[in-house]
Amino acid sequence: MYYDNYALGLVTDDEIEKYYEEDVFGDVDSKHILVSIDEENGLSDEEAKKLAQEIIAKLDSGTSWDDVISEYKDQIIDEELGYQAFNANLDSAYLEECKNLEVGTYSKNPVLSSYGYHIVYKIDQKDKPELDSVKEEVREVLADEKKNDDENLYYKALIHMREEANIEFFDTKFNDAYSEYI
Repeated sequence: MYYDNYALGLVTDDEIEKYYEEDVFGDVDSKHILVSIDEENGLSDEEAKKLAQEIIAKLDSGTSWDDVISEYKDQIIDEELGYQAFNANLDSAYLEECKNLEVGTYSKNPVLSSYGYHIVYKIDQKDKPELDSVKEEVREVLADEKKNDDENLYYKALIHMREEANIEFFDTKFNDAYSEYI
């Protein structure tokens, strides 16, 4: 808990405002077609991308979303995700595509994620929430980023905790070893 609170305490109001301006968006309702990459039993990366591009070309030529799904049902996965927030537990490339698409449009290029190639369709989007209503969520996102960006942050938090608690080492050998360690 101390580590989590320490990381949260490192996040500044300026960082929160910057993240809010650049990365927060209203909840997006989307659906997608996924062409999975499966080197062993299915499609290679190149084949999956080519199939995704073929599907986009079909959509561009006027074929409906549902007809495309019917035609390619044995080669794709389709799913409607419902409304997802800016901090949803989705692949960042997928979220970025959701943020950038206009309502009622789909990806013009395949979106690569850890699952394969997506064609994202943006069904609807709610208004961007007020900063006050998402400030703590943004703080948590930024704290998690700080944890991921600094592999020593956990140890820095422990050192800070010991300093705050005024812990002293009376064993000189241990104190010297600890001082050298930190």
